[in-house]
Amino acid sequence: MEVREINIHLKRNLTKWQKFLRFNGIEVFSEKETSSIDKTFVWEENGEILATGSIAGNVLKYIAICSKVQGHGETFNSLVSKLENEAAMMGRFHLFVFTKPQYSQSFQ
Repeated sequence: MEVREINIHLKRNLTKWQKFLRFNGIEVFSEKETSSIDKTFVWEENGEILATGSIAGNVLKYIAICSKVQGHGETFNSLVSKLENEAAMMGRFHLFVFTKPQYSQSFQ
């Protein structure tokens, strides 16, 4: 899988990213929510998004991994590590995670 940063303020990137998130049960994309995003990363294979995560201030959000990904736990760890490292490079060391209640255990 290839990891790359995308600009979600470009329509083509935003549309593809939102489609992936909707497929994975995330449907809140208000201007207030998306305008605060500093960085968004996608994990892709053959042009298909398989995972994503974003940094908004000191909050990690819009984290999703496609259920068909082999080694789901490994991908999750890679995703969170990438976001933490990027946040640290931006001088952000105390982070919060915006997630659904059923997934909060994954971040403890």
